[in-house]
Amino acid sequence: MSSPIKEEISKTTEKFYFKLLTMENLTEVENLIAKHFSPRTQLSNALKIPLSKAVLFHKYRVKLFLQQNVSIGAFEAKSRKLVGAVFGSILRKGEKSPDHDDKNRIQDIFPISAPIRRLMENLGVGNLFDLIKAEKIFLSSMLTVDIEYSNAGLGNRLHMKANKLARSLECDCIVGIPSSSYAHKISKRNGDIIVRSIDLRHYIDQVTGDNPFKNVKPPHHLISITYSRLVKPSL
Repeated sequence: MSSPIKEEISKTTEKFYFKLLTMENLTEVENLIAKHFSPRTQLSNALKIPLSKAVLFHKYRVKLFLQQNVSIGAFEAKSRKLVGAVFGSILRKGEKSPDHDDKNRIQDIFPISAPIRRLMENLGVGNLFDLIKAEKIFLSSMLTVDIEYSNAGLGNRLHMKANKLARSLECDCIVGIPSSSYAHKISKRNGDIIVRSIDLRHYIDQVTGDNPFKNVKPPHHLISITYSRLVKPSL
């Protein structure tokens, strides 16, 4: 018998349906990311990471997300083609993240991503629980939509589906890290609270002393931590 979560996410609209992604979807997820996320991500482009290496890095990340079984795909109903996705992870205060060990391996496998890791640390990603006073967080990442469907409202629908899933899993908050004007617009439209932002034009890497993201241009110059509270914070 299907779980209430899967039944909720699988409800169809006129043209699209949404469902939880599993490792069975890995190939089509990797194809979506390679075509519609990696070439457009501002951080990798600013670091001049070769597209082939950026694709490998992002494919590695989405595989880790899929193993946690809380990522959502948008499919075109007629063709059953995957046309959008948002990747989720459940974080609990005082516990290692599900991909903690893999994050350490990422540093070894993809050293070129080190400036991005330091940027996230500076943003406060490692201190989420204290920043938003939460015990259990649904972290929403790497929102991706096939460019052919960019005007279909899928980004907003995926955001709302992730919110519903997080609520059903009894998370205190859903947290996002928007790093494009597109993602920021979706976050703002849904009333998410901005905890902290960094203007990449003025960012200084504490290790190198320079700005590795200085070539990022408006309107994609901000990266933020945003959240929406799903339950009242404990006293």
